[in-house]
Amino acid sequence: MAALMRKDLPGLTKSAGTTLEGLAAVTGPLTAEDGQQVKVALQRFTAAAGQLEQIAAKAESA
Repeated sequence: MAALMRKDLPGLTKSAGTTLEGLAAVTGPLTAEDGQQVKVALQRFTAAAGQLEQIAAKAESA
């Protein structure tokens, strides 16, 4: 297991670093208000997805 971790860790670390750099580039210019708007949009999207699941379930049972 330790050998596997030594082999995989550099790649995982590089991947995580690349991901964090990308996130920083995308979110850097966002304000707190932008973050709140994204949160509201995600909540609405989640609610809509739930409604679509209910509609699909009804359609399957009909």
